[in-house]
Amino acid sequence: MPDKTYVIKEVAMVDVVSNMEKMLIAKPPCNINVFSARHRKTLRYVVDKVHGIPWNVGYMDLEDVEEQVRKTVDEADLIYIKGLDRDKSEKMTFHISINDKSSDIVREYPSGIMFETPYMVGLKSFVTYNSIFNVTSKNNRIVFVIPNDDVPNTKDDADHVDVITLDRTLVKESKHLENESKEFTYDFHTGEEEEEEEENIDTKRKNNNNIRVTHILDEGIYEVEDILQKIRAKVPKNRLFKIILDTEKQCVKFEGGIGIDFRSSKSIGPLLGFERQMYRADKLHESTLRVDIFPINMIRIRCNLVKSNISDYKFHDDTIHEFPLDSEPGEKIIERPVFPSFYRINTDTLHLLHLKIVDQDNRIVDFRGERVNILLEFRPDK
Repeated sequence: MPDKTYVIKEVAMVDVVSNMEKMLIAKPPCNINVFSARHRKTLRYVVDKVHGIPWNVGYMDLEDVEEQVRKTVDEADLIYIKGLDRDKSEKMTFHISINDKSSDIVREYPSGIMFETPYMVGLKSFVTYNSIFNVTSKNNRIVFVIPNDDVPNTKDDADHVDVITLDRTLVKESKHLENESKEFTYDFHTGEEEEEEEENIDTKRKNNNNIRVTHILDEGIYEVEDILQKIRAKVPKNRLFKIILDTEKQCVKFEGGIGIDFRSSKSIGPLLGFERQMYRADKLHESTLRVDIFPINMIRIRCNLVKSNISDYKFHDDTIHEFPLDSEPGEKIIERPVFPSFYRINTDTLHLLHLKIVDQDNRIVDFRGERVNILLEFRPDK
């Protein structure tokens, strides 16, 4: 037989003479030789076509099927064995199960999965654990702006600046600071911010500037009071500073001898309800936005096989399912819709399946390496 692989792309439904109720299933990819060697029985089958080449219908041994395959080697690369019932409404429903540790999932099918008639796809189940952190490297920074009377007065002290990490030991870093804790200076009179070279610490004493200290929270799951307590613990002892959660107004308030700069793209300010701006010392400040301590409230599952939905004003949305995130941190997330929604797929051959798990703002959800299990159902569009 020529050196070509014949793949049964569809589940082959056949009646075994000895047992009319059984079905022989060849899961793709399956070499036709392997299939015929395993099932050397007389079968009643119907073959609709092999790339347009008609086959006879009747009782045949699979060895005869092999012989017909040999004859069509120059005309066809793939064999399609259809069900016994020629009724198009009896096309098969099948599932694709996916298990991954990422929320951006790609599966490739080089040989392709053929859909001879229009098919639809829907979510049958989604299972993982809620290990989502609300404080990550993208929002764990807070910058204290300390008035210049706290700048060291001696040359020895001026060669050092405190770089504080809230969940680590306070250390004295030398002039060569780590990149992640690069220092800035802020001039209250001009309102201008300039990035300073790490080794040029002495300029903080010149030009009447204020010293800035970056605080870094370890990544994790925090309540509002947990974050506020971390901040209180690192306020310099010679400074009066108060920060509280107003439970009646559901806002955070602070005042004292330290200003806070929430302008950084990695600032924790928005999590506490503060806008991305500079808040000066010796004034009472109150968050004006909602305290968004757990910013993810909706899980969406997107699939590249559909483009038929509308999200707000966005056409051709590829969301196949969404549900509220109502499980507590550490609990299992189980979503099994009772009545799944199905959407017509936009291809007749599946070579690439791309799934994304995102939040309500279409940001990829990080489950911190927890395994994600997804079951998709494909069914004919009747």
